[in-house]
Amino acid sequence: MLKDISPAAGEAFTEAGFAVDTFPKDIAIRSLGRAVKQTGARVVGVRSGPRLTDGIIGSPTLEAVGVFATGLDAVDTTKALRKGVAVLAVKDESALAVAEYVTGTIYGISRGLFQNTHEMKRGNWNKGHEGSRQVEGKILGIVGFGRIGKKTARKALANGMKVLAYDVNPDVEIKGRIKRVDLDELLVKSDYVSLHASSNKGDPPILDEAALFVMKGGSYLINAGRASLVDYEALYKVLKKGYLGGAVIDVWGKDEPKSSRAKFHHRLARLPNVAATSHIAASSVETQDGIGRGVAGQIIDFLQTANSEEVVNFSENMKKDPGPMDPDFLRLAWIHKNMAGAVAAATRIVSRLGGNLVGAELGSPYKVEIFHEIGYLTLDFEDLAPYRVPGLQRKLSETPFDIKSRVIFG
Repeated sequence: MLKDISPAAGEAFTEAGFAVDTFPKDIAIRSLGRAVKQTGARVVGVRSGPRLTDGIIGSPTLEAVGVFATGLDAVDTTKALRKGVAVLAVKDESALAVAEYVTGTIYGISRGLFQNTHEMKRGNWNKGHEGSRQVEGKILGIVGFGRIGKKTARKALANGMKVLAYDVNPDVEIKGRIKRVDLDELLVKSDYVSLHASSNKGDPPILDEAALFVMKGGSYLINAGRASLVDYEALYKVLKKGYLGGAVIDVWGKDEPKSSRAKFHHRLARLPNVAATSHIAASSVETQDGIGRGVAGQIIDFLQTANSEEVVNFSENMKKDPGPMDPDFLRLAWIHKNMAGAVAAATRIVSRLGGNLVGAELGSPYKVEIFHEIGYLTLDFEDLAPYRVPGLQRKLSETPFDIKSRVIFG
């Protein structure tokens, strides 16, 4: 587990009986890979940063990756599934922190606090009201109305602002004092535009040069979402021309340094009307503690009971809660190729080794859910001697169906 993860996570793992090794947050990815293999790690915990390599994901002992951050950029979830590795993350913890960041920076950039602070540090006393504007009564346009967008809207309304919202998904509920509009209307009317939309690899930016010039003259852009939502080269040109009042940028995509020792360079960040921060919108003590406890709890539940309800790289059909472990039973959790005969092979192997399937009398001795070519089986059984468990897993690995298996003791 990397050291920039909240200590609350390590405490939860330790209390559950797991040994925890921590590494510097800027450890070289190759060094992390060696550590995973040398320690036989069952779990790797990361935040953002370099993507985990195929070698780490393919480690034979690895069962889960915990992502203690809001995005999943650090792991290829599809590759992880195909290697039998579950990915777990908490979705809701950072919404309040990001909403507070957006609200605070709206006030800061409107009143010129960032520029004035910079001038004061240089010894310049610039007392005046030019460019300083009040926020109450102004219009905030929110692009992407998910959890963070909704929290941001509530903060803005409480501060006397009006709110317009746009979401590409027509099923997203937008109601009350918040008006749903199309993107062009939002850009034309808003005094502030805050971006919270999702973005997939290869998608064009929502705000290219043409869209930036559609924005209301003198308005402000806040991007605490994803760097790929904005053409930053175009934004630089628009700000240099003085068309927009300014911008707040917290996300920098591929330009973000790989470690805290590296220097950050981006000409957009050097503009006087840009408030630039180092991807901190979701970083509060409370948020990180909540994420730490939440993700650790999900991983512990997955390892101890095979509960996959919170596994983000499982489809809804693969998500299940088999319930607490009976102290007299064992539980097989098997990620396998979805091929005819897979479930029959597993039950046959268990029976031949002396295990009795639990609940067979109900006609439902196992649960299996399938997602495309991948299946997930949980199977409770009894009367199998513990020394036969390695043999069970070896027999499964010899079938053409096996991806990864584990047996949990009650």
